[in-house]
Amino acid sequence: MDRMTTPEHANNGTNSNPTECPSLPSVTPARSRDTRLCPYFEGVGEVPLLTAEEERTLGWNIQNDRCAVSRDRMVRANLRLVVCIAKSFTGRGLDMADLVAEGNLGLLRAVDRFDPAHGARFSTYGSWWIKQAIRRGIRTSREIVHVPNQIQDVSARLQRESARHEAATGISMNPQEILAMMSVTSATTTTVRRALSHHLSNSRASASSVGEQSLPDTRELSPDGRMLRREQLDRAHALLQNSNAREAAAIRMRFGLSGHAPQSLSHIGEALGISRESARKLLSSALEAMGDEMVA
Repeated sequence: MDRMTTPEHANNGTNSNPTECPSLPSVTPARSRDTRLCPYFEGVGEVPLLTAEEERTLGWNIQNDRCAVSRDRMVRANLRLVVCIAKSFTGRGLDMADLVAEGNLGLLRAVDRFDPAHGARFSTYGSWWIKQAIRRGIRTSREIVHVPNQIQDVSARLQRESARHEAATGISMNPQEILAMMSVTSATTTTVRRALSHHLSNSRASASSVGEQSLPDTRELSPDGRMLRREQLDRAHALLQNSNAREAAAIRMRFGLSGHAPQSLSHIGEALGISRESARKLLSSALEAMGDEMVA
């Protein structure tokens, strides 16, 4: 089972990643039960992969300029990654088409949040979002119970009668007693009872599953985590005091270390009197040097 933790950008921009799927040899139309996916698999396999430099360029365009063209290219180039990950979730309640659809939602979130300044390949970062979206889709599908409209109407009447009786007498009656008082057929009564029993059973199972499998929200740092974060920030501020003034200013503006909101590369370039591309290179060089000092 994969760890349910917030994705972190690893500084391995030049390394290949095992999650990355350069081709789709094992996801072929002949092996797919849903022939509707055949054209999709073929189209996904024809989109060329991105190099590390292309990912960074597209990522900066998305982050700083909200470039729709760059976003579309990043998404299309990573659709095969979704298919690759979706294969590992087959047999858990969703067919391949639904798994891919859920994974694509995670891919969109990952593309919108990807920050190339951290130095990771997109496949490393995006895999987490894709897996979480698929898991969420599987959990949701298990909680869905399809109830006929007639049974829904009877259930609504049951709730109204229960509330009315409790308000009038102060006594809460169980659903079976109220159904006996309502003018419904025996067959409908049996169906409603089964639906109620199934709903209660699923609710208990879902609650038990959540209690056993869900992990705490890792976005809230523990006391030790807050202390470590404070030490890291103090170390960063100390390094900036001894850094090149222009590089230090770029880092402070980019990450909001001066008490202001994080700034785009264009804004940083204007503030320093340089072009956006020069600001990007300056920031990249400064972060690389600062990263070496942080781990020294």
